[in-house]
Amino acid sequence: MMPTCWCAVTQSDETNLVACRIASSLFNVPTRIARIRSADFLGLDASYLAEHFGVNDVISPEQEVTDTLRPIDRTPGSAAGARFADGKVRLVAVRAYHGGPLVGHNCRTSSATCPIWNAAFPRFTGATAALCPRASP
Repeated sequence: MMPTCWCAVTQSDETNLVACRIASSLFNVPTRIARIRSADFLGLDASYLAEHFGVNDVISPEQEVTDTLRPIDRTPGSAAGARFADGKVRLVAVRAYHGGPLVGHNCRTSSATCPIWNAAFPRFTGATAALCPRASP
């Protein structure tokens, strides 16, 4: 029985590319995935990787990290964040400073006072205690 998928995930991009070529040429494995870290290889067109190395798809750890952190960079004042539900939901940690737009507002009305937020505030952590809003009856 022949494998239907080949994942080449060694520490060497060159080894991964050659392994995919061998899986394609010698063993006719239909799906071949290579882990690539080098920007030089990542810059190659997908059709080039498919034609010359038999690669169907690429896994890039650095690109995954970049894709996760990019939305955080675009949120002014954010300290950390994560995406869920295929990017439809974002969790962003923001520090609220004295006199800033987050301070002194009710959680339920914060979106109304700053309509560009389109956000919910599930928990605030203060200097001495955490405030967890309750649902309206």
